[in-house]
Amino acid sequence: MKPIEARREKRVLLAAVAGALALGLAACGDGPSDDQVGKIPDPKESFVAKNDQATDAAEQSADKGGDAMNEKSAAGGAPVDDAALTAKVKSALVAEPGLKAQAISVDAFAGVVTLRGTADSQENRRRAEQIASAVEGVRSVRNELVVIPG
Repeated sequence: MKPIEARREKRVLLAAVAGALALGLAACGDGPSDDQVGKIPDPKESFVAKNDQATDAAEQSADKGGDAMNEKSAAGGAPVDDAALTAKVKSALVAEPGLKAQAISVDAFAGVVTLRGTADSQENRRRAEQIASAVEGVRSVRNELVVIPG
């Protein structure tokens, strides 16, 4: 064997031994305590402990989410029921003289009101949107009314 190859083999062997020692030393601190030596670990205990940890984490996360929703709700005013909001807007449109409210359908979701149907003029289309946006609880209005003169 050539001297260069012998040195290379020694280095590889030395590196392997050093790696094995490092792994062995790293595992030293993770061994069982003296009272655990010879005992067979109970998988139920481990499962219960991990399940409890996961449950605690989930509860904390849910609490944070609920708090955030309450803060948002308080900041934006009290949430309005979609059906009640739809009824309020429809009533406001019906009460407006000169507006053909029967040709307008109203939908509400999370404070966003959508107007669909027809209006007999561009002015009545705008007026329907203004009336809807003035109703308490309306955050925004999507005006999808189509103008059909006559």
